[in-house]
Amino acid sequence: MQANSQNLERKDVPEKYTWNLNDLYPSVEAWNAAKDDVAKKIAGVEKYKGKLGQSPQNLYNALKNYFGVLKEFYRVSDYAERLSDEDLRISKNQSLTQQTSNLGTEFSEKTAFLSPEILKIEPKKIESFFKSEKKLAEYKMFIENIQRLRKHTLSEAEEKILASFGSVSQTPSDVYNIFNNAEFPYAKAKLSDGAEVTLTSSSYTKYRAVPNREDRAEVFKAFFDNYGKYQNTLGANLGGKVKDDYVFAKDRKYKTSLEASLDANNIPVSVYENLINQIHENLPTLYRFLQLKKKMLGVDTLHYYDLYTPIVKKVDMRFSIEQGENIILDALKPLGTEYLNTVKKAFNDRWIDFM
Repeated sequence: MQANSQNLERKDVPEKYTWNLNDLYPSVEAWNAAKDDVAKKIAGVEKYKGKLGQSPQNLYNALKNYFGVLKEFYRVSDYAERLSDEDLRISKNQSLTQQTSNLGTEFSEKTAFLSPEILKIEPKKIESFFKSEKKLAEYKMFIENIQRLRKHTLSEAEEKILASFGSVSQTPSDVYNIFNNAEFPYAKAKLSDGAEVTLTSSSYTKYRAVPNREDRAEVFKAFFDNYGKYQNTLGANLGGKVKDDYVFAKDRKYKTSLEASLDANNIPVSVYENLINQIHENLPTLYRFLQLKKKMLGVDTLHYYDLYTPIVKKVDMRFSIEQGENIILDALKPLGTEYLNTVKKAFNDRWIDFM
């Protein structure tokens, strides 16, 4: 796809290249009704508060109810975020994502009792629950994960307080996404052939690899100097995110933000550190490649703007969307018919917003 497709107004994009959000909800009015319905159902999860350990049926029904509402919330949230993504400049669509963020915070607050209460059930009793209620096996991993995170789970009151900060903690990423993808004034670069190009995220990726070295240098300078004008704003926003991660890690009794981030997926810090160490140990291979690239490009010094340009004769790698779909389907054949049919459905039913 040509990079300048990113500059199209939505009204100018052929419908077949846009996603069909009507499969989620036919209108914003229908979305509103679904959102209100989810809000009512959230209260239904609370009726199991204080009763999870009474019987395996209570625990099963509570979790079934919880995940049922969670799925409906995800549907509501996904519609709002995808509609907002279509054009981040439309504030009324941004309001939908803010509403779902608030709803998500409310959901987290009202279900904050689940983990602390499950942890109060003796492990032997939990095992007996699994034996007597076979359907509980569906939530075995969820329950075991709660047990695994025991020392980082707070009291119900404390969990509720942390949950109430959910929408606030999203602010740094929300601010960055809106700024970087909608309101950021893109730089322009003038190329040696006289063409003036606007350096969006997409077109920057295209023009940083052009054959003419002076053009590459100009593209890099224009692109990064432009970001440099906002370094204090971006730095302060990043600082806010770092503080947010630190506070949540500290309150959950982790030693570091890194440990807190990895523990969510049960990954030891040592695995992360080993990856870093392996990268350092294998840097000589990268250096050999860079020396080879410098030689093949015929330059005395290899600059950052030289890293993306090909070292072999230019190959035409432009494809239409339809060609791209066929290549993807061909590449995924080893994964089997069921997988391919799902991908075809994504293409045919317009799950993808290509532009």
